[in-house]
Amino acid sequence: MEQETQNMYGKVILLKGDWSLVKRLCMSLSAKLQPVSDIMFIDTCNMFDILCLPLKEREYLLERIRIARPFSLKHLRNLISIVPNQPSKVLIISSLDAMFASKHPKDAAFVFQQMLSQLQHITKKNNIITIVGYEGLIPFKLVEKYVDCAYLV
Repeated sequence: MEQETQNMYGKVILLKGDWSLVKRLCMSLSAKLQPVSDIMFIDTCNMFDILCLPLKEREYLLERIRIARPFSLKHLRNLISIVPNQPSKVLIISSLDAMFASKHPKDAAFVFQQMLSQLQHITKKNNIITIVGYEGLIPFKLVEKYVDCAYLV
């Protein structure tokens, strides 16, 4: 697994498409990547459910994962800013745009771009793997320049 992930370090990877599949894929990736590194999972939409994983993966994952559930944009920004201080080399954010749904579109786009830029900088500087779920609440054209690759699921 470690050899397969080498080309993922220092990249922001976006998962978009069917939201139920994106959520399941975030959960599955947290289990699959935990042999490579501890995982920092920022759960913006309260979807982390250890019970959806196979029993064999649950116990080991619980020892290697840090879960944070931000309840505001400010809290999310603070969590992203502490990523470099964590031992984790894998960051998974369930849905970066979920917290922007109630914001005014112009304000949301600006703050969203700032946050993505910060995330991209931290990812490259600290050579971590960043996986971000995307619900499509912010236009993709505002997102695409801040991600290294996007996968439609």
